[in-house]
Amino acid sequence: MPDMSGFIDALIELFGASQDVVPEDAQTAFGSSVYRSIFRDQSAIGQNLIESLNGGEAGLYALVLSNRASYEQQQAISENSVWNYLTNVWNNGNTEETEEDPARSLTNILNFPEYYVFILSRSNQENPIPTVVSSNENFSTEYIFLNLEAYPVARMVSKRFKNTDLKSGSLIKVQYENAQTRDLLSVIDIVETDEKFTGLVMASLEAKSAQSNIEQCATDSILTGVTHPSGDPVAGSDLAVDLHNAYMQLERQAGVNQIDVSTLYTLLKTAFEQVGINDNNLIVGILANAKKESGFDSNIVSRVATESSIGLWQFNVQNPGYYDVPNSQIRQRASALPENIRIPTDQKVVPYFAGGLLLGSKGVAAITPAVYDGTQDLKPLYDIVSNSTNQIVFVVTATKRMLDTINYTPGEVSSGSWATWFQIYFEQPGTINDRASVTSVVSSDLQDRGIAV
Repeated sequence: MPDMSGFIDALIELFGASQDVVPEDAQTAFGSSVYRSIFRDQSAIGQNLIESLNGGEAGLYALVLSNRASYEQQQAISENSVWNYLTNVWNNGNTEETEEDPARSLTNILNFPEYYVFILSRSNQENPIPTVVSSNENFSTEYIFLNLEAYPVARMVSKRFKNTDLKSGSLIKVQYENAQTRDLLSVIDIVETDEKFTGLVMASLEAKSAQSNIEQCATDSILTGVTHPSGDPVAGSDLAVDLHNAYMQLERQAGVNQIDVSTLYTLLKTAFEQVGINDNNLIVGILANAKKESGFDSNIVSRVATESSIGLWQFNVQNPGYYDVPNSQIRQRASALPENIRIPTDQKVVPYFAGGLLLGSKGVAAITPAVYDGTQDLKPLYDIVSNSTNQIVFVVTATKRMLDTINYTPGEVSSGSWATWFQIYFEQPGTINDRASVTSVVSSDLQDRGIAV
C-alpha cells in the first residue's frame, strides 16, 4: 500500500513557500546592493516567494477545503439531510422571498463565492495541515474539517470562475490584495479540479489526520494509562477538575432544558427516516440511554468531577475525538450482543470522544485539560454541544455510520439489545449497565403520550 499521507507533503514541497512577511528592516534595505545580491542568488522558488508576498504575479498555491456558504449554513448541503429537516420544522411558519424580489436578484448579481483554503506552505506553525474530522458520508460528499475558521478565505472575483463549483481538494492559485497585511485573498487561477487529483488530496489529508489521531491516542495512554472514550472520566487531575468545573458553571447559568420524551422520539424517528432507517426498537433503545444518562436534559454536565460530558447522551468534550475500529474493551463487551449487530473489527466507524467530534463538525476545536488554564471562553463550545438539535443530528449521523457496517432486519432486534448496543459503541461508559428494563419504562411513557411503539 502506498503511503497516502506523503502525497500532501509532496504537494507542499512542489508548490509550497514560507508565508513569513518580509521584515520591515529588510524592506528598507531592499534597494541596497548587498540585499539585492542576496536575493539574486536565491533559487527560482525563493524569488517567486518574494514576488508573491509583494503582490506579484506568481501568487500562492492553495488547496480548497470547503465552500464558506455551505459551512456557515452548518453543513446544510443536502435537501434530505437531518439538519435541513430540523431547520424546516423550526422555520415552518416563515415565508420565503420570491425569485422576482429585486433585492434578492441584486444579491445574486453581487455574489462572490468564497472558500476556506489551505495555502501550501513549508512554514506550518500558523498554517497547520488541515485535520479531516469526517467525510460526512451519510449526507453528502463534503468533508468536515477541524478548526476550519482558522484558515483563510479566498474569494472568486473573476467572472470566468464565478460559476465554477470548487470541490474539496482542488488546487488553486491565490493572491493577497495586500500581501503585507494579508488582506483580501482572491482566487486568480484554477490549477487542478480533476476528481482523481482531489481524491488523492483528500485521501492524503485523511491519512494525515488518522496519523495524528493515533499519536494523540498513544499520548493519552501514556498520560493516563487507559483510553477514555465518550462517556468515561479522564484520569483525575487538577486540570481536568478545573475544566469540568468551568463547564458545570456554564450549566448552572444555562439552567435545565428538559426535552419531552415524545418530542425527542418524533425528532429521532423522522431524522432516521430521512436517512433511510425505520426501526422503532432502535429509537427506543437510544431513548433509554438518554433517560439514564441525562434524564432528557440537554444542558446537563456529568457529575463525575473529572469528566466534561454534556447533554442528552453525555458527549465528552475533553478530546478532539476520532473515528476508529472497536477497541479491545468494546469488542469484549460486544460479544454479548446478537452476532448480526456486532460492528466488524476492521471498520473505523466507532466515535471516540463524541463531544469533540461534534465540535469538530462545527469547525471548533475541543479544549483539552492539558491546555486549559482558565482564560479560555468555553461558552461557545458549551452552547454548541448542549444544543439538542446538534446532539440529535450527530447521534443520527454517527449511528447511521455504524449501522452501515452491519446487516440486520429492522424490527428483529429488541429495544433492549439496541440499548446495550448504543451504550457499548456510542457511550462507552466505564461499566455497562442494564438498559433493557429502561426501554420498558420509555415505551410506557410514550404510550401514555399516545405514541404506540
